[in-house]
Amino acid sequence: MLAGISLSTAVALLFLALSPSWAEVCKGSKVPKDDLPQYDAQAVLSATDQEIALKAHLPYGQPSCPKLLPQQEYVLCYDPVNRVALWAAYKLTTDDVMTAQRLDAFRTDPRLSDDENAHCDDYAGTGYARGHAVPRDDMNRSPAAQANTFFLSNMSPQVNAFNGGIWSRLERLVRDYAKRYDTVYVITGSVLQEPIQRLPAGRVAIPSRFYKVMVRTAVNGTPDVLAIVLPHIPFTPGPEARTATQAQQGGGCVTWRHTRLA
Repeated sequence: MLAGISLSTAVALLFLALSPSWAEVCKGSKVPKDDLPQYDAQAVLSATDQEIALKAHLPYGQPSCPKLLPQQEYVLCYDPVNRVALWAAYKLTTDDVMTAQRLDAFRTDPRLSDDENAHCDDYAGTGYARGHAVPRDDMNRSPAAQANTFFLSNMSPQVNAFNGGIWSRLERLVRDYAKRYDTVYVITGSVLQEPIQRLPAGRVAIPSRFYKVMVRTAVNGTPDVLAIVLPHIPFTPGPEARTATQAQQGGGCVTWRHTRLA
């Protein structure tokens, strides 16, 4: 400890002090700007804390990732070329599911360079929502945890009717499962398919599909998996049960089933 500050905190503060001055907060932020630096600092982990986060949120193994951004509350995989969240993984328990006032804090990620970051203007006026990979409502456990879900690194463009419709219902389903089963491990991701469509500025890709995978422990101690894949369209009917192959090819759902994950 140095003057009451832990080594990891000191490293985070030094990292932020050396961060570029271009970091921006999007219009409409509800979090006082003076509070954001301390929240940003909590997203910067030491190598040891990153390993702890990986073990906590990805107990069954880590998917491939071009740029990994671990945080205490979740692990984010970011695509710095297409500037979208490729996938995010986190452990969600019954105690984590709580209500809190939504306080928007859309902003650039201090762990990324200017070119790697998506920016506020990339989304402005496009008609697309900034769709969370890790939902704000899953991170109401603290002001910092909620605020850090608004990093643009945690976003992908979503059609408004999709974002506020079936995707929102799917996010609520995840929380319902966490309350029902005590603990679920969640992986949320986006699928980019050629030819890749982009927002008008040309920097941010638009996913063609989105998915969620939930893992829970069955009564006999084995892991059970629920996977849901949705095409990125304004309206999609309730997903029907399909095989894993069919779900990968289009949209659908693989119901809870025992799966060997080791």
